Amino acid sequence: MPSRPPGVAVVRVDVPAGAEAELAADALWQAGAVAVEERGSPGGGVLLVAGVAPGDDVERLLAAVAPR
Repeated sequence: MPSRPPGVAVVRVDVPAGAEAELAADALWQAGAVAVEERGSPGGGVLLVAGVAPGDDVERLLAAVAPR
């Protein structure tokens, strides 16, 4: 896994593949993510990894995917 620049926070969330993954990724973008990566997850789901800009509030991303 590549290292991230200092001050950049990431959120990781496991979701089912398909529409739920798309909805979760959209929620992360709308919450202010500067990047969202989709990775395969054990069990056939999707691991979303989203980052925020240095100094930005990661809590918005967490709140966006909390129901998932």
